[in-house]
Amino acid sequence: MKKSIQYLLTASLLLGSCLAARGQARVYTRGYLLEDFPNAIVKVIPSGNVMFDMAFRTAVTECWNISPWEMCEVDDFTRARTEADSYVLSIVSSRGLVFLSLDKGGKEDDADKRRRPFNIAALPLSTLEDFGFGDFSRLPAWLDILQDYVSAAITHEKAAYSGLKYRNSAKLPEKYSVATYAPSNPVKGDFSYTIWYDGETHALYRYERHRYNGREFR
Repeated sequence: MKKSIQYLLTASLLLGSCLAARGQARVYTRGYLLEDFPNAIVKVIPSGNVMFDMAFRTAVTECWNISPWEMCEVDDFTRARTEADSYVLSIVSSRGLVFLSLDKGGKEDDADKRRRPFNIAALPLSTLEDFGFGDFSRLPAWLDILQDYVSAAITHEKAAYSGLKYRNSAKLPEKYSVATYAPSNPVKGDFSYTIWYDGETHALYRYERHRYNGREFR
């Protein structure tokens, strides 16, 4: 009799725990929100700079293979950014630098948090002053780095929340390429970026960002 009562109590506790768990709100992680990426059509938005956009289109055509994509018009940028099911690969500027940015679309005030926008990753291309006159030979490498990151973020939450720093290692290989970007006239709060990568395989080794404190980037 005592054993029967113990079994009933144990079963009741387990059932209660299951019901409580079902009643809790589901946590939608960043990795979960990116699960549809391989089947989504990435909207590629040109910058409006003819010289750059020729190189941009060529690089995307030759290198982008993680998902379907389509080239859009510059005027489509705002609309694409507000569509919750869209992904946008575009050129954006911030604090004196120009970035290749990959974003998930949506509206900031959407009641459904799963449908709000967020930046997936961004890699600097040049200073704002030099944009259109610089060397864009790194575009294929930058596209490969973004694709590699998304693949990792879908399957590993640590990567999803670490950003491009997920590949950072304490020790660099013997051979690597390095690119550094900083605004020409920084003001307090601006950032500089340094990226260590393999120029041939396009593997990312390290990604660092430093804030300008009014005297130096730290």
